[in-house]
Amino acid sequence: MIRLNAKAGVIGVNYGLLGNNLPPPNQVVALLKSRNIMKTRLFAPNLDVLTALKNSRIEVILGTLDQDLQDLPTKVSHATTWINTDMLPYSDTIRFLCISAGNQVIPGDLSAYVFPAMENLKTALESANLRNIQVSTSVSTQILGISYPPSKGEFSEDVSYEMGQITSFLAENKSPLLVNVYPYFAYIDNPNEIQLSYALLNSSEVVVVGTIFC
Repeated sequence: MIRLNAKAGVIGVNYGLLGNNLPPPNQVVALLKSRNIMKTRLFAPNLDVLTALKNSRIEVILGTLDQDLQDLPTKVSHATTWINTDMLPYSDTIRFLCISAGNQVIPGDLSAYVFPAMENLKTALESANLRNIQVSTSVSTQILGISYPPSKGEFSEDVSYEMGQITSFLAENKSPLLVNVYPYFAYIDNPNEIQLSYALLNSSEVVVVGTIFC
């Protein structure tokens, strides 16, 4: 276990299930609570994990499987089935914060499915009277054509259409964009300009000064 010192914000963890010799979900939930980690993200619904999270007070971001993205946009009924099967039975005992429609599928063959999937999931949530749960998607910094310095960041041309639709949806619904950040990769690609302490988020000095235009 890595001890984290968060002076600002709240610590949460990704709960992945790809691996062997994994501890049972009830032990994982107990460990999170013992470390006062009260937010987690599941990459896809899992019956055992969701059962263990009941009444834990841990807030959850729940992802859809990437392969589900091809069905979710076609009919609202597909999104309704997903909500009714994977979320509604647990909604009274688990604090769901958000649904992530896919994980890092932009850019890629599934990019065009993300936005309509988000729309249908939102409609299905409203029909199930779960309006407090937000809908987003998870992206990596591969969506950026320019990423450094942060004030000059912009989407790459090959994702600008899809990300334009998604960010407009997020702004309209006051929902967050979920970003998987891998700062070390930025460092190894550009070690002459990016300091290691900046990439590791432990610099004791101001590293970048810039202006963000909204």
